[in-house]
Parts: sequence; C-alpha cells; structure tokens
Amino acid sequence: MHWNTMVFNLNMLNSAVTDGCLIKYFAPLLNNEHQLPLIIKENYMENISIKDMCSICNFSEYHFMRFFKKYIGMTCIGYINTYRLQIASKFLDTTDKSIMDISFEVGFNNLFRF
Repeated sequence: MHWNTMVFNLNMLNSAVTDGCLIKYFAPLLNNEHQLPLIIKENYMENISIKDMCSICNFSEYHFMRFFKKYIGMTCIGYINTYRLQIASKFLDTTDKSIMDISFEVGFNNLFRF
C-alpha cells in the first residue's frame, strides 16, 4: 500500500470518528463505550497490542485483524504506526525536541523502527 493511500484511509477513518459515522465501520463489533480509533488516539504512545484490542471487542485475533483490514484498509498495527508518524511529524515541525525524544514520546520503543 502506498503512503498516500494509508494517509487517505487514516483521514477517512478520522473523519468517520469526527462525523459520528463510526457505526458504519464498527457497529458489528463495538458497543457505545468502546470505539477503537478513539482508544488508539488516546493511547498511541503506549504499547498497544493486537491482543489488547481483541479483548476490547471480544474477537479472536484472526477475526479482529481480518475485520480491521477489511474496513480500514490497513492492519491495526499499520494504522497505529501511521497515526504515530502523523503526531511525530507535527512534533518535528512545532518543537525543538530531538528525533530520539519524539520517537519515544509517540510510542516507538526503538529509534530504528522510527
């Protein structure tokens, strides 16, 4: 998948969250208090695992990954990392922090992965 496509899908999902259209994507799996993209946005700096996400929505890892990829267009980990990179890009533009500090701040535990 190309970077532009990933950003487009991420923006589409962010719009869905903002516009209240999240039900279109996640109604079969989520109740009102559990909205995965919002959980990801609130916890992107933490170590979020597929197992954690599965426990939120009571899906097996296989079904969760399949569902997420089908409706979002990328894997859950890809979505989380893309979101982290967007936040890191904003930090690089607006702060004087080092790249290493920003990478750890947005949730990359290893500078090499950043």
